[in-house]
Amino acid sequence: MEISIGGIRSTPLTERSERFTAIIWGPAKSGKTTLASTAPKPILFLMFDPDGAASLKRDQDIHVIDLSKAPDNVVDRFKMSGSQELKDIEKAVTDGVNTVVLDSLTSFGSKALVHGIAMAQLMPQHKDSKPSLEAPGFGGYGMKSMFVNRAVVNLLAITQRHNKNFICLGHEDAGQKSREGNIIKQTLMLGSSLVVEIPKDVNEVWYMHDMNGKHEVLLRPRFPLTPMGSRMFDTRNASSFYWRYDPVEGKGEGIGSWLDQWKSNGYNKISLPK
Repeated sequence: MEISIGGIRSTPLTERSERFTAIIWGPAKSGKTTLASTAPKPILFLMFDPDGAASLKRDQDIHVIDLSKAPDNVVDRFKMSGSQELKDIEKAVTDGVNTVVLDSLTSFGSKALVHGIAMAQLMPQHKDSKPSLEAPGFGGYGMKSMFVNRAVVNLLAITQRHNKNFICLGHEDAGQKSREGNIIKQTLMLGSSLVVEIPKDVNEVWYMHDMNGKHEVLLRPRFPLTPMGSRMFDTRNASSFYWRYDPVEGKGEGIGSWLDQWKSNGYNKISLPK
């Protein structure tokens, strides 16, 4: 049976292929960049974290664009869909890059805030109370949210056009505390509505941390941590697993092998790694 709406034809699910889109977040130095490096290669890292590539095993199929030292207004180039930077990223994807990694959302957001404050200061509506680093206000935070959101939307669109993978890495915030000083909610260090807007557009939202030398990956919210979720893994009986991988030898399962299992299973949910 063929179905068409407005000239767009339906595709039977059995004929669809899926890609990997994810946010992997957690504490610094918990292995997020290493986990992202196990995605299908070649991989292009858009590196905003200073010295973030130092944790990667040297591999000719991993390419790094170091944007950590770029001026803060570099975020403006990711806002405009026709910018040269985004055209260059799309060319890299068409030339064979299978996975694009934004590392990290947190560092991109820091540049976006500084540039957003500078932009907001030029707006006439903020002339009486100009935003500053000490008090960014609605103008500064609003501009930051726009820059971060547009960057993710544009990178998702580029990779979607070519059915390639896209991963965002992020850090956890300090957490919201009760009057007694207990953490009652801990989430992505993004602020404002971005914590809701960005995760909704990807298939996987994983939290990763180091538990006494073991890397635990959480796939569903666990108090006080949120958001997490997975369309690839079956989380009915368990919602976390320990990732067993040797980063020195580059041996063990990872995103690429899990994607292969998902594909072999007809893109139906797969069991958690053991």
